[in-house]
Amino acid sequence: MRLPPVASAAYVGFLTRYARTAKPSARTFAVEMAVAVLREAAGAPHAPEQGVNRTPRTPARPTGLHGDGIPQALWRLLVQRLSDTVAAVRAKTVGVLGKVLKELQEEAPTRELLRLVQMPPPPSERPTPASGAASCHSSHSHHATPCSGLSRSGGAAAPSATGSLVSLTPSALASPAAALLEAASTVDVSFAVLSQQLLSMCVDPKVNVRRAALGTLETVVRAAGVQLGTAQLGVVAKRCQDSSPLIRKQAARTLGELLTQNPAAPGVRAAWLSGVLPLLRDAETSVSDAALDLLRDGLLVPLDRCYLPADETGASPHRAVVWALLEGMTAETEAMLARGVAKFAQLQRLPSHLGKAAVALLDADADADAATSTPMSAPRRAGRSALWSIVVELSKHCAGKSGGGGASSSSLASCRLDGPRIARCYDAAAARSPEVGAHEATCALRALTSIAKRGELDEVVARAVVANVGSGACASSPHRRS
Repeated sequence: MRLPPVASAAYVGFLTRYARTAKPSARTFAVEMAVAVLREAAGAPHAPEQGVNRTPRTPARPTGLHGDGIPQALWRLLVQRLSDTVAAVRAKTVGVLGKVLKELQEEAPTRELLRLVQMPPPPSERPTPASGAASCHSSHSHHATPCSGLSRSGGAAAPSATGSLVSLTPSALASPAAALLEAASTVDVSFAVLSQQLLSMCVDPKVNVRRAALGTLETVVRAAGVQLGTAQLGVVAKRCQDSSPLIRKQAARTLGELLTQNPAAPGVRAAWLSGVLPLLRDAETSVSDAALDLLRDGLLVPLDRCYLPADETGASPHRAVVWALLEGMTAETEAMLARGVAKFAQLQRLPSHLGKAAVALLDADADADAATSTPMSAPRRAGRSALWSIVVELSKHCAGKSGGGGASSSSLASCRLDGPRIARCYDAAAARSPEVGAHEATCALRALTSIAKRGELDEVVARAVVANVGSGACASSPHRRS
């Protein structure tokens, strides 16, 4: 049952006071009830004022749970509790804040309430200083201890830091927005500020607070498209090294969501590579499995889509994202990439065109490089080296048609490699200077050897490669990136 507007405002006034009592259980109750009212508001219709003629330029003012400053006051109540002195209250608040934010984001069709909670109440209903002072004076009742548990900075916080308390005097009930305004207008609740507060909670001493903060940060990024800076992304990536496996897994998932939302951002890609890929060797199985899934969704699946025609999947955008990730690889992350590919081969969970897509990218890029006189850049060399690590792992783990220790025949199609194209890449690498082409030529030979062992390499191609090696090609002096 929904309360009438005046009663709703009175109840919100009670919750605002109750959220400032000395007992943590009371503040937790206020948080839970504030979330319940916001959820009710998310499902409540917007009702225009009765008896008022509106034009298209003067839209109806929402009433009930959507009006009178109620959503603003409730939202700010929740944001204030993020700084509670008690960890249990902080954890409860940040957890439910993420859930209600997700519901507000999904509110159909306009997400009006999500926009409304970030706005101050209507300026026309702001109280005069006298009325605000009267409200603050009358609110010091036996129901609440005004400045209890407001801030983790220690000591009692001033009422102005969190908004005045709300009175239930007849005048306040007659003008609920005036009574709620002070509490709803003194806190900055923009998503940028909220995300910064959540980042500070990611290093909270309590595990449950850190985990909830990372999950809610993921929701804020999805709901508002907040862009995090390099230092902020570093905070999230650092949590991938947390002592708690729960935090490591949640931090990796948050980075995965950030990459999905903004794959073009260099800082996001760098944080994803440095944070997620090392978790592939995590001692906790649940963490390494989560990292495997993120590797598949973030890199291997986009790489697989590069093999299909551009008019079917938009391969060009996928190709740009894939190259950007590969070019950010270091020796450590390249080793983790090879480890992940090997694991997927064992699990028979490889994307269907992964091997062919990797070889096709190498071949096409070699052709483009040959057409220019510009030396290959260090990032492009790093990207090609990462692609070769994928090709070598696929050839290694898919060797043998039956019982040879490789993948079963049902997954051979996923890692079947294009021998002639690999031979072309070998020829291109052998034609470069040793410091540039030796490593690629060596990788190509390793892949071709595995293909030849299972009888999938054309005899003419095999003889040409053997002749090239016998003539003293640069592959005789292998080179690896450090």
